[in-house]
Amino acid sequence: MRTGQPILVTNNEDTKQSVTIHNSKLTHIIALMDEVECLKGEIRPSGTGHIYTTISTLENRIKRLRKQLEQENEDNC
Repeated sequence: MRTGQPILVTNNEDTKQSVTIHNSKLTHIIALMDEVECLKGEIRPSGTGHIYTTISTLENRIKRLRKQLEQENEDNC
């Protein structure tokens, strides 16, 4: 298995794809959050406006992925 590949937590064939997608999105969110934290450590008093822009873009992506996960959870209930 490759590092970072989603792990299936069920043997039910009907839910394998759903669980894989869910785990993949969750892994993606965690990676983006880690990257945001790393970038925040790179901010300096001047000349790092591009880092603020990148952080904002990543945080918006995290919000969109979280909404998708919430919607998937509601659909599966």
